[in-house]
Order: sequence, then structure tokens, then C-alpha cells
Amino acid sequence: GEYISEELVSESMFLCTYGAYNDLIGTIQIPKDVREQYQKICTSEFREEMEKEWRIVDYCDSAVYLYGIVPVRKLEEICRHYKEDITETAIYALSEDWEGRLGEGRIQGEFLMEEQFLEGELYQMVRREQGDISYYIPEDREEFLGYGREFCQEPDEHTESFITFLRDRYRMEYAHALTDFYIIQSAIRANYEIPELMEILDGILSNNDEKLEGMKKRKEAEGQLNNLLNYTRVIRYRGHTRKEYLHMQSIGQGKK
Repeated sequence: GEYISEELVSESMFLCTYGAYNDLIGTIQIPKDVREQYQKICTSEFREEMEKEWRIVDYCDSAVYLYGIVPVRKLEEICRHYKEDITETAIYALSEDWEGRLGEGRIQGEFLMEEQFLEGELYQMVRREQGDISYYIPEDREEFLGYGREFCQEPDEHTESFITFLRDRYRMEYAHALTDFYIIQSAIRANYEIPELMEILDGILSNNDEKLEGMKKRKEAEGQLNNLLNYTRVIRYRGHTRKEYLHMQSIGQGKK
């Protein structure tokens, strides 16, 4: 049969309308007459164009995750850094085709931004807070693209200890602890500080019939949350972690 990518199916009214997903064998089943029409339009040129569009969306999603807001011209510069032939013009053109939507991002004037920042021109406040901090642009392209594809940060040698803390102190299964890790991580990315994070953690533990009682337990929890604050990439610092930002400040670097 014909291979049809999941992305193409999800974005195609034609395929969503006339195709049916068979969950027993994990395939999209297409009637013969529809398949014949698809074969006419799905040329190698068409597939190449679709792949380029999805590549643009991948870069947009990663930029939105790391920076929250980024000038489209800066995104073109980032794409050039990774030797991608993605221009500012191509990004705007695709945005027009998709009614201003680019994955998790939206175009507003000269900026690509996460949708939440459109409310009440919140993006202007975010940009003021970011000031002249440089953009975090990893050398490894796959690292950069991974942030957008997952829209989170996988636990690493610096942050895995929080999951261990939840498992050891509160007898959580790994999957449960990992979910709670991502909840806290998302709040840190959104600029929450220790008091708000402690409230979230209190709620998480109460749902597990546990409590953060006693000064010793609360101090330990605060220490774990501070560690996550140090090693989580956040919008406030344009994708840098707090530890990276403070280091750049100490040596007079980190300005764009």
C-alpha cells in the first residue's frame, strides 16, 4: 500500500475525511478511489514540500519552547546556524497558509511566540523581563529540535535526583514521579518561584495521601526544588538555566 505520514494525515482534511484508522493493525485504510486521487497529488515534489514545512514547524516549536518569544529574523539566523535553508520569508509564508499557526507558535507582527503570550500583550512584558539576555543555541541540532518535539526537558544527571527524592521519600512509582517532575518543570519554565512550587508540591503529595510536615522535610523539598530551578531551561533566561545565566553574569557575558 501507499505510505502516508501521520503528520500528513492529521493536517489533511482530505485524508481525515475519507480515511479510517484501523487500530487493530495500526494503519489508515483508504478507499480505492480516494487512494487513486492521493497518488495523483502525492508526487515527490509534494512530499518534499511537506517535509520542508514540517521542518520549519520543528524549528518554530523548539524556539517557542526555549524562548517563549523570538523575532522571526532571529529564528532564520538560528536555522542558518544549523545549516538549514529556512528563511524569514518562508516562515511568514507558511504562517499565512496555516492562518498564523506554526505548531505551538503564533505569529504576531515580527515575532513568533507561544499562544499564551498573545493575551493582553503579555509578550511585551516577557520581552522586557528578558532584556538583552543572549539566546541559548546548543551546538547540537538534535538537542535544539528535541525541546520542540517533546515540549519538555528529559531528566538528566542534574535533575534525576528530584525523581529519586519523590520515590524514596514518598514511595512513588517511577511513572508517577516522572509525571510530577514534568508538572514542576513546567511551572519553573513559567517563572514560578519556590513558594509557588512548594504549594504545587504540597498538592501533588496530598493527592498521594502524603504531607510535607515538619521543618526538616520542607527544607529538603526546598533544596530539591532549588536544584531544579538551577538546571531547568526557562523562558525568562531565553533558554538558559538559572545556573548558566548567573555564571554568564559573573564573567560579563550572556548579552545578545
